[in-house]
Amino acid sequence: MTFHPPHCPRPECPAHRDPRFRWRRRGKYHRRCDGRDVPRFECLHCGRFFSAQTFRLDYRLRRPELNRLLFPFFVSKVTMRQAARLLGCSRHTVAHRLELFGRHCRDFHHRRLEEFPFPQNGTWLLDELETFEEDRRLQPVTVPVLIERSSTFVLHAETAPLAARGRLSPRDERRKQQREAVFGKRHSGSSRAVTNAFTVLDRHCDRRESVHVVTDEKASYAAILKQIFARRVVHEQHPGKARRDARNPLFTINVTLAM
Repeated sequence: MTFHPPHCPRPECPAHRDPRFRWRRRGKYHRRCDGRDVPRFECLHCGRFFSAQTFRLDYRLRRPELNRLLFPFFVSKVTMRQAARLLGCSRHTVAHRLELFGRHCRDFHHRRLEEFPFPQNGTWLLDELETFEEDRRLQPVTVPVLIERSSTFVLHAETAPLAARGRLSPRDERRKQQREAVFGKRHSGSSRAVTNAFTVLDRHCDRRESVHVVTDEKASYAAILKQIFARRVVHEQHPGKARRDARNPLFTINVTLAM
């Protein structure tokens, strides 16, 4: 497929966001790392040169083949250190690709969010996935995820810290105090993250229609929904400890979190 540059890639150029962007072809060059011939262009507004490679995710990457090899590791719970060991690269390379993929997936999700046909009578499910960073008891993390039930489209997901667990052993209590002396006391960000998720829903839904939301029985959900949607919300709550089979009203969000 013939590539046509959508805009000048240089932010200082007046045509960086101009839909009337004008350009002309200026030959091509050969990439030794992957054997591709890359077309070159000239911006007729600023006179600078660029190529089709400028718009690609693997722009300026010396080993672009790692992108395809790393992605299965990222979704298979392989640590960055082990992925670097298996692929023969540095851990910093793996960390850089993780950030690169994260920004790319975020931008892709924002684009899909603009195109998603929000159903008028849709049902939205929210639940929080709990994980941790470095230490399960001292550094727990919550991940609230909001989806539409019929399409399983993920509207919003966010991470936030949780306070350290209670009933710690004397050793863990000492470690907790040492961490707090360096980083400060760890507070829960669950309510803030859940509020952000429902704020995104409020921003995209028709404000003349009611909003049907299904959650478990966590007390803070009802207060947050009332604060954002007032009387427009129809809030349905179900026990979070009920059997997680297909008859459970939270089955779709449970499967999404498992995936």
